[in-house]
Amino acid sequence: MTWVVGIGFGLVLLFAFPRHMLGLIGLIAIGAAIVAGYYWSQQRDQQRILSDVGISAEHSTRCPPATPMLVTFQNGSKTVITKIWFALEGYRSGHSDAVVRNSYLYSDKILAVGETYAACWATESYSTGSTDYASLSWKAIGTNTQSR
Repeated sequence: MTWVVGIGFGLVLLFAFPRHMLGLIGLIAIGAAIVAGYYWSQQRDQQRILSDVGISAEHSTRCPPATPMLVTFQNGSKTVITKIWFALEGYRSGHSDAVVRNSYLYSDKILAVGETYAACWATESYSTGSTDYASLSWKAIGTNTQSR
């Protein structure tokens, strides 16, 4: 509710002192542009790092039945990765829609530059019916990274 009072107060000042307030609005716009530019730059850097991180997934008999998905991460970037967010998707042969999707997964394994790490993951997911996971083509999609 205080933001409504603040907007009302700002409008009163704008109409009472238009010349002074236009300068203040200009400074606020410049500050907002700087913040937006910084945010855009950070997002671009994160996407560049994410594009250099290889993530693959496969249904593997080397993994226990409770966690049958072998997910491999390879840090090809020039920075240490401290966390990777990713999604697992399973596709039937010849189809374009995922029948199994498991989003919002992350690994907090710290990966040095050039390091590869593999782990078994569960397939708790939003599935579109009973599916033989071993017969699906699996894709791991990186969504975000955290780095040092």
